[in-house]
Amino acid sequence: MARKGWESLKLDYRKRLERGGISRAAYERGESIKSARGHAQTPERPSLSSPTKYPKYHSERQKLITQVNKKKQDFFGISPKWNPTKAKANLSKYAPPMARLQWALDAEYEEWVDAIREDPEGYAFLGYH
Repeated sequence: MARKGWESLKLDYRKRLERGGISRAAYERGESIKSARGHAQTPERPSLSSPTKYPKYHSERQKLITQVNKKKQDFFGISPKWNPTKAKANLSKYAPPMARLQWALDAEYEEWVDAIREDPEGYAFLGYH
């Protein structure tokens, strides 16, 4: 996919790229903007996490996923609808950002329930059936 022209980018985004070391000329030459976008060591999307490309990120992500899945079991494991396979799969299918995984670890049961009710799509990774 071809890039937009520099002038068609929003001013705030151009400034972000420039702070990240990407000048107009570099952008127009097609240089990578990955680092300037804050993704030198992380994938653009959580679902693109690769253990070979991003070993540190992937390792930390897997650790958080394991901990969140354990917490899901602690919260919901007594439900007759509890499905451990589906619970684990939802963490991949609806791959949340690392910050949301960390939130899930820090949050209490009532906060999980409120989040699921208020934003079912954003918290679909907490699903278990």
